[in-house]
Amino acid sequence: MSPIGAPRRRLALLLQILALPVSAADLTTTAAVRFTTDYVFRGYSKSADHPAIQAHVGVSDARGVFGGIWLSQIDFGGATLEFQPYLGYRRELTADLRLDVVAVGYLYDRPALGRRADYAETALSLTWKELVTLRASTAFDTYGSSVATGNLEWSGRYPLSDILEITGGMGFDGVVLVTDYDVIYWHAGARYFLGQHLVVDLSYLDKAWTREDFHPKPGGRFDHIDSNGRVVLSVTSASDRGAPTSTIGTISGDACGHEPCACRQRLTAIQWSGRQWFSARHKKW
Repeated sequence: MSPIGAPRRRLALLLQILALPVSAADLTTTAAVRFTTDYVFRGYSKSADHPAIQAHVGVSDARGVFGGIWLSQIDFGGATLEFQPYLGYRRELTADLRLDVVAVGYLYDRPALGRRADYAETALSLTWKELVTLRASTAFDTYGSSVATGNLEWSGRYPLSDILEITGGMGFDGVVLVTDYDVIYWHAGARYFLGQHLVVDLSYLDKAWTREDFHPKPGGRFDHIDSNGRVVLSVTSASDRGAPTSTIGTISGDACGHEPCACRQRLTAIQWSGRQWFSARHKKW
């Protein structure tokens, strides 16, 4: 049985936790909808190289607790929808350094790759000055394989102006026992803020296999959903309400996604830094 147990019961528990009494003045909520030309996750496409619509709803409080749910259209081994409920804790270690710990569920509407593919992942990340993030994670029963896997990645951004920044990142996914190969993946691109609620990302993504198992196992071999180098365009519309000093978590995943932590391209919570960025500069739109 998958370590995350019955996904619906776990999701109900998550919602109960998020509903614990807390002052409304201490809460920040966020909602986002994204269109992307390809949902690339750690080097391979989960949308079969096709466009996808993604959405996210999340909440965080002044204590550093945050949680929510992210979902995406996929075309992945028979599954058509991916749900990522997540719950985490954030702590400022210094004025420039932040620690995030998060647990994420990867839930699918149908069996994927010929089996029930739901699994859970825990991640720890350090973020410096909201510019560079280093993230390490462990997944349990990855894609229902009864195998634990590890991932290490970094992502960064550098503002060129109030409305334009460059982005980049690289990661290593140790999944040879599940997919028959380990992979190094990377991305580089630019992000343009069209006001406080609309963001356009343009990125080049690629990957390389670093170790390959030539004795493939049932359910392995992601060749049919493999992603070679490509340019991905994403448009995100997002909004947040509540305490202006709170920080919304990262999605790809980023906790995830196809933007290694702009990442999460894994929109694990979606990172919505635009409002804070503009507010810090007293930018009016």
